[in-house]
Amino acid sequence: MSPKPLAKAWEYMPAVAKEIATSEDWETITVTIPQNSGVTLIGRASIPSKPVEIQVVADDANANANLRVQTSHLRAVGNPFDGYSRPRRPNSYTIPLDKQNTTVFNSPFGGPLMLNFSNAVPHSTVTLRIKGSAKYAHYDFSQPITDAQINEASTALQSQKFGWNTFKFTGAEIQQITGYAINSVGNANPRDYIDNIKSVVFDSNHIANGYNNMPLADSSKQYCNAKDWDCTGDIHQPPSIQHFIGWIAACGFLCSDNPSDTYTGIDSVWGWVHELGHNTVQNVLNLTFKSSETGKTIGCAVECDNNHLAGLSMLRKYALYGSDNNTDNFAHWLIYEQINNAHATNTTDEALRKVVEKNIWNGDGYANNNGKRAFAMQQAFTYTRLVLNETQPSVNGTFEYFRLLNIGSRLVGKMDIAKATAEEKAKYGLGAYTDRSYTNPELNYMLTSKIIGYDMKNVYQMYGLPISDKARQSVAMLNLPTAPLNFYAIPRNRANHLSESNGWIT
Repeated sequence: MSPKPLAKAWEYMPAVAKEIATSEDWETITVTIPQNSGVTLIGRASIPSKPVEIQVVADDANANANLRVQTSHLRAVGNPFDGYSRPRRPNSYTIPLDKQNTTVFNSPFGGPLMLNFSNAVPHSTVTLRIKGSAKYAHYDFSQPITDAQINEASTALQSQKFGWNTFKFTGAEIQQITGYAINSVGNANPRDYIDNIKSVVFDSNHIANGYNNMPLADSSKQYCNAKDWDCTGDIHQPPSIQHFIGWIAACGFLCSDNPSDTYTGIDSVWGWVHELGHNTVQNVLNLTFKSSETGKTIGCAVECDNNHLAGLSMLRKYALYGSDNNTDNFAHWLIYEQINNAHATNTTDEALRKVVEKNIWNGDGYANNNGKRAFAMQQAFTYTRLVLNETQPSVNGTFEYFRLLNIGSRLVGKMDIAKATAEEKAKYGLGAYTDRSYTNPELNYMLTSKIIGYDMKNVYQMYGLPISDKARQSVAMLNLPTAPLNFYAIPRNRANHLSESNGWIT
């Protein structure tokens, strides 16, 4: 764990902030509303102890919405036992906005103003009139933004008068102290900075998870149409807007949740894709089960499952920008070695599977993570070979497998298996089940078999995963050919380099 930086009380709001001019005339502000409820940046700031006047402009679409105002959206605050090194309550209480009259808001600490809303219309806007607020380093990419507005925000950031910098864009909002922001943005164009974060951190996660805000590839559309899968419906909406906070971490150095927070600025590095992975990973990638040897739960658990998504983001980052981070997140060389070591014991059949199980899957989410995750990536490679007819796995093809796997997992999750028809269950390879008595690895096996169009039983046996007779029976009902055993070999520490391979081992 990295050491925590020393606290500085003035990081939240420098004393010079009191000199920032506040508006003397009414401004009209359009605030984008991403979802039914939550908090979102307004784009203006409260200066400590200076009153802000706010009016709600009549809006039929959000006439029934409950609107409140607050400063900041923080979960980590100063601790009086540390000598009040930071404000005890820097984020204000939420104050209701009176829709018929002017609301006066005053904060002793100031900070970025945020609209706290509920019962609102998703993907709509709320119009406010506001006076007494200040402009600061805020970049709103959720609506059209001009170069002049970007330059104005950048000038405000470099002045370092205000304590905070904020970014707002589709899917996420960033709030970070000015010092962190200057280090994170550096000399980059703010558009490029946010495009990098959006592409690497959010778009990659959303593609892999199969959320419907990212367009489907033509081959994915063909699969969904052929299998009668709903791949774009409301069940595949992306999660509520993710807030990333660079100031204090509630635990360790970076912490997941919403907001996710950290003792550093926001960037497209491992920590942030790791935390977003925690927030969004599906159960089908939590490959845990009871050990055949001890009966204890083993496998790819928390701190392993979320890093499937993090590793995919790093794979796509290399493809997009040439930045080669976390190159052994998928340790193909290791899992191959673990399988070979099991075969060296001269055991066969179920006895051999148990040795492989112990070699690969023993321990929790902190043990042998990189080897465990290579299993799912190898299934993605097999998809690119057997379905997309790629001789060398592509990044897009690899993502497509994970996308379909997660889409299938959500579709199974909403299905009433007890009442489902045989035809409905067959769409996902669950024909023998009348309840959810399958394990996550078995769900992974059944969906993967359906997606690839081959019975993967021998493949999962090769990787030491225990698959029940009922799960095998479910896939057998699909009358699929048995998948060949193959392995795509990628050298050590080169997991992002799909072209650097000795080829397929069969």
